[in-house]
Amino acid sequence: MTNKLQVIHKVLSLAGATCILAATLVSGSSALAIIAPNNQWKFNETTAGAVAVDSVGGMNGTAFGEPAPQPSTDVAYNSPSNPGSMQFDNQNYYEIANTVSADFTICAWIKTLSTGGNVHWTGANFIESEAGGPAFDYGFGIDYQGKLMFGNGGVLNGGLEDATVTGTAVVADNIWHEVCASRNNTTGEVILYVDGALDASGFTGVGLLTANPVARIASGTDGATKYVGLIDDLRLYTQVLSLQDIAAENIDLDDIAQTGGGLANTGTDNSGLLAVGGLLVVLGSGSMIYTRMKRNG
Repeated sequence: MTNKLQVIHKVLSLAGATCILAATLVSGSSALAIIAPNNQWKFNETTAGAVAVDSVGGMNGTAFGEPAPQPSTDVAYNSPSNPGSMQFDNQNYYEIANTVSADFTICAWIKTLSTGGNVHWTGANFIESEAGGPAFDYGFGIDYQGKLMFGNGGVLNGGLEDATVTGTAVVADNIWHEVCASRNNTTGEVILYVDGALDASGFTGVGLLTANPVARIASGTDGATKYVGLIDDLRLYTQVLSLQDIAAENIDLDDIAQTGGGLANTGTDNSGLLAVGGLLVVLGSGSMIYTRMKRNG
């Protein structure tokens, strides 16, 4: 197996603000830089029906339905930064502001057996912002075969049309999968990814997808099948991520987990904040950055 050198950077606010973690994976001559999302719902809430905190963009989600969405300790990856996920049972969902409209990428970890229909507004959608009739809207979920499906309304073939791109890999198998969909508003190209690899691609209409100012997580507004299952670490990006970007997102996040009570650490694993050989740099009065390196076999 090719050795990989991880260069890990972390910014810690001295005022106690939320920590920001970024990483670069170096494998051979290539480097994979993790791109920060514009919105991120980690679903680490511990109370049913609690507000789903957007830890990056501040667009917190409001819970609807009875019983409310339930916190779960069944997680996509084991890391101190990921203690929980959210369970949906087809009676509940979250509403958030629709923050994507032009170029964007949506990624999430899902674990489900849910299947839906054959067009984007009837899928078992884990996120959607749909509107009735031909409209500038979108839906991202699972089709009737248990495969990924993303579609939207937009200008296509000279008029306003709906179009849907379907995947090839079955994801409705009750196993955790990272799923992503990117949408290019200039070309109309949609690319689907499963577990860091290309799944399928196609074309849909172009235009700003602003018909509905609200998006729903694990539910729909225009005939969607209710999503039943777990969702973890939902991320929205206002740019088209490349295959390399998606692959970087799918690294083993436990490898870059940071735990421990202090910066001093004599170990060589992830058990401390700063291993021997690490670098600590203090910037101004507001933050400090440290780097440590770990070689994986």
